[in-house]
Amino acid sequence: AKHLKSLSRKNKIFSTILEYRERCKLIDAYMWEVAEDGRVHTSFSFFPSTWRKSSRNPNVQTVPKRNDLANEFRRMVVADAGCTLVECDSSAIEAVLVGYFGGSEHYIALAKSGVHKWLAEQYAGRPVSKSEPLYDQIKRVVHLSNYMGTPRRIHEEYPDVFANVKAATELQEFYFATDPGKDVRAWQQATLQQAHKEHRLDTPF
Repeated sequence: AKHLKSLSRKNKIFSTILEYRERCKLIDAYMWEVAEDGRVHTSFSFFPSTWRKSSRNPNVQTVPKRNDLANEFRRMVVADAGCTLVECDSSAIEAVLVGYFGGSEHYIALAKSGVHKWLAEQYAGRPVSKSEPLYDQIKRVVHLSNYMGTPRRIHEEYPDVFANVKAATELQEFYFATDPGKDVRAWQQATLQQAHKEHRLDTPF
């Protein structure tokens, strides 16, 4: 009993420390400096190599959503009189680009509607929620497979998600057996042939 009480006390201390760290990180990240005109000014550019728009000094694109302080913080971000604040997101842009490069309208449409959920439900034969381990596995397989990641690489990259290479192989083979997966595979083969023929390859980025 004494050991259990000690363990419980240690767990509470550890939990408190983690909560303190999380809150400190949140405060540090969102201590935006307000200029004399009462506004927060940022610099927008395309710093990531995938052309995603980014924001620096400060980063105003990572406003918290899943925290008890998130609502309080978001209430402080307001539009000027007569203006409307609009939130946009380049959702699944990497998957959309794969469809674009592969010339697959089918894959582009699927990427926009949710290729991970679609593939997970095709594999399971039933509705799959984003909280299920299968959804996370499918997401990892799609991302790495799109850029020719092997099952071994998938397993090594995400050992907590894939117990072994066989598990990654099974999901990757299922992915490439679907019509969208075949489109991706065709694009990959065409790219390899082009690189072999020209002895070079220009990336679109």
